[in-house]
Amino acid sequence: MNYEIGVYGDSIAYGYGNENISWFDMLSNRKKGIKHAQNGEKIVDVLRKIREDKNHYQTLIIAVGINDLLHPVDCSDTESMSMLLDKYKKILEIAHLKTNKIFIQSLLPVREKLFPKQDWLENEMSVSNNEIAMFNQNLLKLAEDYAGFYLDALNKFASLSLSENYMDAVHLNSLGQQNLFRIYQTVCM
Repeated sequence: MNYEIGVYGDSIAYGYGNENISWFDMLSNRKKGIKHAQNGEKIVDVLRKIREDKNHYQTLIIAVGINDLLHPVDCSDTESMSMLLDKYKKILEIAHLKTNKIFIQSLLPVREKLFPKQDWLENEMSVSNNEIAMFNQNLLKLAEDYAGFYLDALNKFASLSLSENYMDAVHLNSLGQQNLFRIYQTVCM
C-alpha cells in the first residue's frame, strides 16, 4: 500500500496520555497516513517492524530512542551507543527502500528532576539531557550520511517551558503535542 506519510516511533509519537492522539495524527490529518508507533518502543522494535513493512511512503518519520537511553539510577549500563546507532543505521538503510523522504526526529529533552520515579516505569530509571544531546549529535550525523532530514526538536523544546508541555518526565501533554506538530508543520508541509 502507498501512504503519503508514516511514522515509526515510541510513546511520544503514539500519543501516550493524550488518548493516543499525537503530533503525528495532527500532521497526517487529511492525508493517507499510518502510525507505526507504540508505547515503550525501542530501536530494535522499529528495526523489526520496518523489515516486515511492505508499504511505501512519500515521507517517513523515525522518532525513537528515548527508551533505549533509560537506565537504572545506580548505573548507566545501557546498550552501547555504537550498537544502538548500528541498529538505527539499518533502519535508515531499509527506510530508503520504502520512502522518498526520511525525517529523523531528535530525542526531546526530559525533565531530569522528575526522575527516577515515574508511574509508567516498572523500575526507577533515569536519563540526562547530556546523554540525549550526545545521542542526537549521532542522529544528525546519520541524517547527513543518509540524505535524511533532521528535525532538531531538542533545541526547539529547550526554549519552551517543559513543565507546561510535559505531563511527566518524558511524555508530552496536549500542548506539547501541539507544539511538536507546529515544528513538523514548518518542515513537512
